[in-house]
Amino acid sequence: MIAVDLYGLPADYDRLQELCTADGLFLLEDAAQSFGGEYKGRKACSFGDAAATSFFPAKPLGCYGDGGMVFTNRDDLAEICRSLLVHGKGKDKYDNVRIGLNARLDTLQAAIVLAKFEVFPDELEKRQHVARRYTEALAPHPHLLTSPRG
Repeated sequence: MIAVDLYGLPADYDRLQELCTADGLFLLEDAAQSFGGEYKGRKACSFGDAAATSFFPAKPLGCYGDGGMVFTNRDDLAEICRSLLVHGKGKDKYDNVRIGLNARLDTLQAAIVLAKFEVFPDELEKRQHVARRYTEALAPHPHLLTSPRG
């Protein structure tokens, strides 16, 4: 199952994990729009068997080109991810055990994300401040919803 978080709001992971456990499904969190968000005290990118986020410039934590990251606390999945990003490499560089990609984050984009990550909490608070101002300004118009959850 792929759960897609939107507008900085992670999905209902208690319910989704319950469904996946009952049916033996893999749960992947698509956190490209929720990086920095929280669900019941846990940060986005910490749910399911694995989570992925994008560092595309329009995302909450964006670089200046393309990039992304996969998160997991499962050693077996981490090993597969490391293999996939280097052309399916196995034990050494001539041991290809699966079809993979050349999908490493280049150094320039990594440097940009690292620098932006340091100021990310402050940027997130500034965005929340702007959102509160919009909510207040639009409050006299009850037909306009300012929250995706109503």
